Amino acid sequence: MEYIKCKYQLYKDEIFFTTILPPTIVNTKYIHMSLKGVMTMKKGWAWDGCSGPTIDESWNQRSGCGHDGLYWLVRNGYLSKYSKPVIDRCFYKWLREDIEIIIDRMLKRLEIDKKEKSKYSIFNFTKKYMSYPIKKSMIKINKNLLLKRAKYYYWAVKKFGNPSIDPKNKRQKITAP
Repeated sequence: MEYIKCKYQLYKDEIFFTTILPPTIVNTKYIHMSLKGVMTMKKGWAWDGCSGPTIDESWNQRSGCGHDGLYWLVRNGYLSKYSKPVIDRCFYKWLREDIEIIIDRMLKRLEIDKKEKSKYSIFNFTKKYMSYPIKKSMIKINKNLLLKRAKYYYWAVKKFGNPSIDPKNKRQKITAP
């Protein structure tokens, strides 16, 4: 048996809007990219999550998937290695977008919980596990912390990402037994 070690696999297609304009339409088994830079990661695409000093979390999974896909396109000759700075900016943009989505969900959940006061609410969770209730100000602090982490992750891919676009560093097949 031969396989490639990966952590995650897409359950359904995921669309990414990039600022990269490929010289031709890209259509591989798992990635499609239009001439306008719209990239579709197809169901079944597997990736290893964010690398380096990052921690895989829900707020960076989508951006890590798209970033890995774009780096794969560079490693395999579909995009120029000179597109790396643009790829890294796309990663940072996607991180910020997903942070906004998570913060909006938290704020909406907070509003629902204020009205319903259900046993599954944030308020009951905080009463049980924390000595203080969650407030909007805490969610804003969380947003600022996530944005700082996103900036750090962006710095890390800019500084240390070059080996990941090198064709010599394609994922190696593993043979078992």
